[in-house]
Amino acid sequence: MHTALLPSPHLGGQTITWFTLLASYQPNVLQQPPITRTIRVWSEQSMESLQDCLDLTDCDVFYRRAHGRDIDDLAEAFTGYLNFCTDLSIPTKTTRCFSNNKPWITRDIRHLPNRK
Repeated sequence: MHTALLPSPHLGGQTITWFTLLASYQPNVLQQPPITRTIRVWSEQSMESLQDCLDLTDCDVFYRRAHGRDIDDLAEAFTGYLNFCTDLSIPTKTTRCFSNNKPWITRDIRHLPNRK
């Protein structure tokens, strides 16, 4: 926050100079740029699609491929496959988060006063 000194006009015949302090306030929203985030939109339909993708998975492929490797390689391969299935099945949405938005305030909560 910056302040500015502005001299006030003389009052009557006094020799005292009055100064007015003006604060130049910049809100936190304007100080920091918004953050762009990508979130997954989980719905019943997308979860069924993910379940179908996982039902068609032959897990023996991971075990045969990991023969002679350690458990970390097997876990990494399976995690990569789960992420692949999730990327195919669950749609994503890009949102902008401003610095004054609280993470627990959702769209529904913001629109409650308008509905009331």
